[in-house]
Amino acid sequence: MSQTPGAPSLLIKQAFRCEQKQWLRNFANVNAPCKAVHTDVTRLPLEELGAVDLLVAGFSCKSLSTMNRGRCSLVDKTSSSGQTWGGTLSYIDRWLPKRILLENVLGLVRKCRSAPKGGQIGWTLIQTALASLGYVCGYHIVSPEHFLLPQRRLRVYVWAEHGLDNGPDVRAWWAGFLTSMETEPACLEQFLVIE
Repeated sequence: MSQTPGAPSLLIKQAFRCEQKQWLRNFANVNAPCKAVHTDVTRLPLEELGAVDLLVAGFSCKSLSTMNRGRCSLVDKTSSSGQTWGGTLSYIDRWLPKRILLENVLGLVRKCRSAPKGGQIGWTLIQTALASLGYVCGYHIVSPEHFLLPQRRLRVYVWAEHGLDNGPDVRAWWAGFLTSMETEPACLEQFLVIE
């Protein structure tokens, strides 16, 4: 996974995947085939899945997006964000993966007037839920263009470690890990053919 030549790589074996949209399942299977593919995170067969060392997940951002005038909290179980976060949290609660990496939109950590007590609609709830399960967690804001993805909308990566003290070493490791994956965004000249 490292961008640095000669650096040790991280061997990843995908245990399962969950994606609602068929075209995204097809795209993912072309790039990283996986035998255990599920379509609804709210109906995962938890006992069949088993434990993993690292859970990488994203959940619906529609209710959290700053572009959505009807933003609501993850507590709202009728929203797509609340439902998919609930399914993700059910897996975490059952299997307690050692490390977790969650991805979502910037609205996850932004304050919202319509949220309970005028506070955050996502981060505080995630932090509280994970802490109650014995996790130390934080978040890192990145731009996808630094990962060679063609967009500039900021993304939030929430990281969590199970069973560790809330020390600076854990926070520094995650910040360093995410920063080490970044690269300079491509510029237009790199894509032009000059004759």
